[in-house]
Amino acid sequence: FMAPELVQKQIKHENIQHTVESDVWSIGVILFFMVKKKLPFLSVTDILNVQVPKLNGVEYCFQKIIKNCLRYEPSARITLINVSRHNTRKIVRQIRQNVDSVIQEREINDFDFEE
Repeated sequence: FMAPELVQKQIKHENIQHTVESDVWSIGVILFFMVKKKLPFLSVTDILNVQVPKLNGVEYCFQKIIKNCLRYEPSARITLINVSRHNTRKIVRQIRQNVDSVIQEREINDFDFEE
């Protein structure tokens, strides 16, 4: 999941160098996907516009982490140390709920009603 600064370099055919800040962006995309079951950005244009979709139904502390990971300016993104300072129990609970619902959906979809 490419951060805006990496997308811009790719468009300009410049050398792409990943940074801790670009990794934080990727973490934000992954966390968003884990709680919403969809990607926050569907195109390069979406990434460059950085309009983070609403996070309705997501714990407030988790919303803050995701939004701070997905800031346009690399220097404005949350640091990994600050991520670890948030209430991780709530975050883990939110992720578990979503993982459980995905597993249940798959089990229902995989169930053979013909037997």
